[in-house]
Amino acid sequence: AVGMMCGGDGLADIVGRRFGRSNPLPWNKAKSWVGSLTVFVGGWATSMLFVEFFAALGFLEIQSQAYVCIVAAIVGFAATVAESLAGAIRGFDANITVPLISFGLSALLL
Repeated sequence: AVGMMCGGDGLADIVGRRFGRSNPLPWNKAKSWVGSLTVFVGGWATSMLFVEFFAALGFLEIQSQAYVCIVAAIVGFAATVAESLAGAIRGFDANITVPLISFGLSALLL
């Protein structure tokens, strides 16, 4: 959840504002394809760094690195979709839904 919010959502705000003005999403003109891609890639990479860090410290035992990569990609995709809907659906706040979805899916799949 922290990786998706910091590395994904936080980075997407910066990159999306800088490079995404010319490619808005069809369902949410306030969001861009570049920003959404940044949410996914940045969130996935940051999440993987957190997993590796906690595994190196002995807090996590990783059985399969490939499985963790797949789970991070699934969580990243779900968080990206949730973030892209923020603002397009009334009352849908990315600052609440992205961490909840990320945490819930991570807990379920890991």
